[in-house]
Amino acid sequence: MQKAANDKFDGTLLNGLVNLWQFDGNANDSVGSAHLTTNGNVAYVKGNMKQCAEFNGGGYFSKTATGINLSAGNWTLSFWVNPMSGNTLTNGIIMNRANAMQHWGSYISNSVILWFDNGANTATNAISNLKFNTWYHMCVKNGKLFENGVSKNFTYARGTLNFSNILIGLYSTDFPDCLFLGRIEQVAIWNRVIDDDEAVRLYNGGKGLIYQ
Repeated sequence: MQKAANDKFDGTLLNGLVNLWQFDGNANDSVGSAHLTTNGNVAYVKGNMKQCAEFNGGGYFSKTATGINLSAGNWTLSFWVNPMSGNTLTNGIIMNRANAMQHWGSYISNSVILWFDNGANTATNAISNLKFNTWYHMCVKNGKLFENGVSKNFTYARGTLNFSNILIGLYSTDFPDCLFLGRIEQVAIWNRVIDDDEAVRLYNGGKGLIYQ
């Protein structure tokens, strides 16, 4: 069935969009040149919008020296995630592990997705009481978090976003057992803070938006 016009990833959402990893059969960047390297085995299966990356504990994506360094208060990160059971460690969803002060990301532990940034020693719960094998949309932007299109109380995500050592599906190469179990789709980065209504639009009632 053909997608309706309002189900497309277009319009103002293209403004400031610097990276988009759809995982529609590959790990290429659809709008930039930061194509990811596949380490181990990652499968591509049916996702929420198109295809997605499926992680079964045997692989992850990485990218070093992306050249992305977004100043404090001028970035947005959005992604779809569908966790399986078995994420009992600090299993990384999307991470940057450059050094202590360029250390941010989102990971899952049991039934909670957490977020931390800029060397913070503690993480904040982003999404709690997860249902496994269920799609969730997460949008983080300048002290705000949208879970499935709904704004939540959130005090993190205010610092510089540096992508010098990005990992998707792994917490850290220092902890190779902390591999994510589940599916990830449409990781997007903007060099601006998108509007609240744009964050809601990305969720689109759970259907998401199709890029091209």
